[in-house]
Amino acid sequence: MASRAHCGARRRRGPLRSVLVDIDAHHAELPPRLATGLLPGIDLAAEPIPACEWNDPARFRDGRDTLTLLARLRGGPRPWPPGPEHRPVTAATPSGGVHLWYQAPVGGLRQVLSDPGGRYGLAWQIDIKAGWSYGVAPGAATSTATYQLRDGDPVRLGRMPPWLAREVTRAAIAQPPQPAFPPPSQPGGSGPAAYLTTVISRGAIQLAAMSDGRKRALSALAYHVGGLLAWSGLNPGPVARQLADAGTAAGLQPSISVRIVKPCHRQRNQPAGNPARLPLLTARPPEGLPMSASEPHPFRDKLTVDDICTDLDISRRTFYEWRAKGTAPKCIKLPNGELRIYHTEYRRWLDAREDAA
Repeated sequence: MASRAHCGARRRRGPLRSVLVDIDAHHAELPPRLATGLLPGIDLAAEPIPACEWNDPARFRDGRDTLTLLARLRGGPRPWPPGPEHRPVTAATPSGGVHLWYQAPVGGLRQVLSDPGGRYGLAWQIDIKAGWSYGVAPGAATSTATYQLRDGDPVRLGRMPPWLAREVTRAAIAQPPQPAFPPPSQPGGSGPAAYLTTVISRGAIQLAAMSDGRKRALSALAYHVGGLLAWSGLNPGPVARQLADAGTAAGLQPSISVRIVKPCHRQRNQPAGNPARLPLLTARPPEGLPMSASEPHPFRDKLTVDDICTDLDISRRTFYEWRAKGTAPKCIKLPNGELRIYHTEYRRWLDAREDAA
């Protein structure tokens, strides 16, 4: 990252040897529980710190305040050591936040975003960009503003203070998320509900361990789960939230996780026995529940025009206008004139639109 930032690259993709501490200044709601949500993984009520320093919501406006709290708690009397060896590259962001670029303290770190619910991450309003992630380089200009370099040498990133290195490592080392799955509908760990619970659990573990392709993997898991919902008898709402949580815990933005999981809701009324759309993530049935011909067949990898229109909330006319202009997803034309779109092509097309935005 350092050399590319120095040359003016806008963003760095691929495995980073640096870590970006992204301090946000957004107008976001505080976590529901300040004691455990301001600094996820730390129960402030059990720490040797006066309650007045964390239980007043007015003290916390953005990520600067939670970083100050973390430094006060873990950094000792001099949390920010002087000297060039510890000086990060500092950039002001267009939204009023701050980017701090450091050397990566250890290998194997991953991106971890601030969770609005305060369940994981380094701190409220602080994102960690590491591993197979990207960050806008200091001094780079977007279409609306510039990430202004304020301090530091982009070629020589400083080292984190030891306390910050420990906390970033704790938050950003890949670990499987532990969502609260609904209990099986039948005792003994068998039955449709137990099978779907196993699919979700194993899919979440795979997502947490991935360094790339998480959007496609979450989408495949959501389609698989959506096709089995009616058969399982589980409540679609909690299942969809568990899927979105698994995506967010794996490093995706919460809004992106929700958008990817959304098609799961559309399949909740699918009659039992109909196929799921795309089970790229598979899981073995639990003990005592083998797959059989009477269960939903999980293999269908193509979408219809109606599927696309429903997902995007557009009319068929709009889709065909896009197709005439060459801006729609690539389609397969069947002998009867109907169109089909590979799910992988649709995800590629969505990702391209996101990058363009």
